[in-house]
Amino acid sequence: MFDKLPSITSFISRDRNIGRLLGVALFILIILSILNPGLFLTVSNFKSMAYQLPEFGLLAMAIMIALLTGGIDLSAVGIANLSGVLAALTMIRFIPQGAAGWQITLVIGAAVALGLVIGAICGAINGFLIGRIGIPAILATLGTMQLFTGISIIITKGYAVLGLPDAFLYFGNGTIGIFPVPLLIFIVIAVLFALLLNKTALGQELFLMGTNPTAAKFTGLDNFRLTLKTYMVSGLLSG
Repeated sequence: MFDKLPSITSFISRDRNIGRLLGVALFILIILSILNPGLFLTVSNFKSMAYQLPEFGLLAMAIMIALLTGGIDLSAVGIANLSGVLAALTMIRFIPQGAAGWQITLVIGAAVALGLVIGAICGAINGFLIGRIGIPAILATLGTMQLFTGISIIITKGYAVLGLPDAFLYFGNGTIGIFPVPLLIFIVIAVLFALLLNKTALGQELFLMGTNPTAAKFTGLDNFRLTLKTYMVSGLLSG
C-alpha cells in the first residue's frame, strides 16, 4: 500500500516551481530565525500564524482555480467581504436575546449557508461576464471587486459588524486539542479541493481548458459552462 504513495522527491520533480517555492520558503524561515530567534521560533508565533494564515490560504485557492483556466479572480476579497457582512448581519438580526442553543446553531448554520450562496452568486456573475459576454477576466473581476466591496461599505456604512455569538466566534478563535480550529477547517477544505482537481472529471477539464482553450473546445467541452463553474467554486471558497 505504502509503496504506491509518491515520494516527496518525485512530487517535487513533477514541477520545478514546487522546489523553488519550497526553497524560497526555507530561505525566509532561516533568515527570520537568525534575525529574531527569540520572536520567530516560538510556539506563540506559530500559533498566531495558524489562526491568521488559513483565511489567506482559502483566498489563495479561490484565485488559484481561476488561474488554472487561464483567468484570474481579483474579486475574491470583495466577495469575502460581502458574504461575511451579510452572514454576520443575519446572525445579529435573527438571534434573539436569551436564545436557546439549538436556535443559535440553526441561525449560524443558515447564516453560513447564506454566505456560501452569496459567494457562489458573485462567482456566477464573474463567470457570466467572462465566459458569455467575453470581458477579459482581469477587467471583469476588477470591476466586480469594486462593486462587491462598495455594496459591503454601503450596507455597513463603513463600520465594523459587532455582536456576533460566541458559538460562531469559536470557529475563528477556538481550538480542538492543541490545533486552532481555523487551521483544521483549512486543512479539510484543502484536501477536498485537491481531490476535486486531481480525482474528478471537472478537475481534469479545468486543467485542459487552462492548457489550451481551443483544443478543449474542439474536444467537446463547453468552455462557458466550465468558466461558470470555475468562478462559482472560486466564489464559494471566497465566501
